[in-house]
Amino acid sequence: MLGGEKKGRVLLIVIVSLLILYLIVGFFLAPSFESLLASIVGIVIWWFMYEGYMWAKVITIVILSLEVVMGIVVMINFQMPLGEIIWTIIVLGSYVIFIYLLITSKSISDFMYSQQNG
Repeated sequence: MLGGEKKGRVLLIVIVSLLILYLIVGFFLAPSFESLLASIVGIVIWWFMYEGYMWAKVITIVILSLEVVMGIVVMINFQMPLGEIIWTIIVLGSYVIFIYLLITSKSISDFMYSQQNG
């Protein structure tokens, strides 16, 4: 594995790990069948992204973008406790960083390409 691919692998593992952590925390804060189902679908999509499937990367970028927009709308339109506002800002900020990395990181693209093409 070349240097760029190794960096891309590490970045992708960190991104997916944090996304899974957010899902787990979100599930325990508001457990529901829908939340569990969304978590399972997310984990499957991120597994395909790790395996190098570009469609999974695109779906992840779209979903994270929608979550950022919806999170901002919710924060503007609803009163939330301060702790929830801080948590939401942290999560949305990290989503923006993940989106940026997934779109612009050549090392992630190189790693994903190597996953598909040996």
